[in-house]
Amino acid sequence: MLFAHGWGKSGQLAEEHAAAEKLHRRIDELGEAWLKNGEIPDNDLQAFQGMVKTLISIYTPHIAMEEHDIFPLAAKLLGPETLIGIGEQMRSRRAANPGREGSECSRRRRSEL
Repeated sequence: MLFAHGWGKSGQLAEEHAAAEKLHRRIDELGEAWLKNGEIPDNDLQAFQGMVKTLISIYTPHIAMEEHDIFPLAAKLLGPETLIGIGEQMRSRRAANPGREGSECSRRRRSEL
């Protein structure tokens, strides 16, 4: 029952990851244009703000589900070596894509490594 409860949500999490990835790409495009041009048209600003709000609405319950259901289940089902390996893979992905140079995200990710 525990396995079905936690892993049954993995499809929902995958869909949320895919939706968030699309939003991140569009937000990046708008942000890069904003930085390049020094301004952002009103319609792009409204779209940017709407997408950020959508990301917040996706991530808030998504992170809660991961922390409440998925991570505790993984800790019970996977051994310490596997969990360490997963953590190392996550750090490696962040190192390969630390964010835009000079950004807060970039500084934070580099400090984690």
